Amino acid sequence: MVQVTFLQSNNPTRPGNLCLHHTWPGWGLLQEQVMSKQIQTSPLPTMSQKDIDRFWSMVSKQGSGDCWEWTAGTYRRGYGAFHLNNRSFGAHRIAYYLAMGIDPQGLCVCHSCDNPPCCNPAHLWTGTHLDNNLDMKAKGRLEQGGRKLNESDVRTIRKLYKAGNVFERELGAMFGVTQKNISHIITRRNWPNVN
Repeated sequence: MVQVTFLQSNNPTRPGNLCLHHTWPGWGLLQEQVMSKQIQTSPLPTMSQKDIDRFWSMVSKQGSGDCWEWTAGTYRRGYGAFHLNNRSFGAHRIAYYLAMGIDPQGLCVCHSCDNPPCCNPAHLWTGTHLDNNLDMKAKGRLEQGGRKLNESDVRTIRKLYKAGNVFERELGAMFGVTQKNISHIITRRNWPNVN
């Protein structure tokens, strides 16, 4: 038996109780059931006032409607990384927790501003993995990568990358595929037999 999941969302692009199958055509029920589940995250440890002060000292607070940029270390995609008790946590997740008083464990903390280093709680909202992907899709930011490559494309990708001065993301944009696909081509995880 297939059960349709109704989610309560505070996503500004899909508010309220909505059946995703009927609201977002093209997304099947199976995808909905898998992606509407919570993500695996560790609970946030208790933070002392010293930890809280250290966190906010790494945020460049601007006006209430502006992005508050994380100024310390970041993860690969530009999201702030805050180290606490020998663990690393997303800075935007910590900012949400400090502002709302709720650990968003199991949910994505998403940006309405689409700026990964932003820690302004007014720009943050929680949702499932599906909510986050639908928000990215609605804003045209979801990497789609459905283009088929041929052996000539693969050889050209490897040649350009080997020559240097080009990033995987740029190659992905040139060939209409994701950065991850380009990485797999370069490391020969994909197309291993093409020289």
